[in-house]
Amino acid sequence: MSSETIAARIDALAADPALVDAYAGSARAYRTVDLVTQREVLKWQLAELGMDGELAGDFATFLVANLDGIEHELARRRSLYGKPGAPDIGAMPDTARYINDLAEIKRRLDLEQTICDIAPVTFARHGRDSLFCQCPFPWHDDSQPSFHITPSKQLFHCHGCHFGGDVIEFLRLHLGGIKTGEAIAFARSLAGMPKPERVIPPPAIRRETIVQLR
Repeated sequence: MSSETIAARIDALAADPALVDAYAGSARAYRTVDLVTQREVLKWQLAELGMDGELAGDFATFLVANLDGIEHELARRRSLYGKPGAPDIGAMPDTARYINDLAEIKRRLDLEQTICDIAPVTFARHGRDSLFCQCPFPWHDDSQPSFHITPSKQLFHCHGCHFGGDVIEFLRLHLGGIKTGEAIAFARSLAGMPKPERVIPPPAIRRETIVQLR
């Protein structure tokens, strides 16, 4: 999906201003380098979703609200750049490698198998590319199979509690709404992938990173 299409999709999904403010507030606790990485990951996830309508709708709304919150916080930091007490910009992360790692996690972790390994559910097939089971989330007392996954897209959507997303979002929610980074770390361990190395670029690069926040 092109960057223009992603931008159009973001504009079409008007996020709740209060939710955006909440995400912007929580973003202040993170380093700029982490926010830039998360921004690129959110854009990648939106591109992965495509235009899958109902399946991706709730997850896409969550992604857009989170993305808008991060953009607001980065804009605030840009306005403070060079002033006393301004947040440290830090070094630009290798977002391409990070996104490649996420793609590898999703390649290794089949959504249906991951859900079955974690929750006591049994899927029933409906049609060529549709599986249903009772919702595996602890907070949802599902009386009938309302949890739907599309194997070809590796996406889920619950018609009862209305949560949806990919395998990383499933893990995040199932583990009590933990931070996305924590869910990714857990997914890496499930996928049998080593912890990523932390690369610290030389100080000379740090001054140039403000440009990459735009």
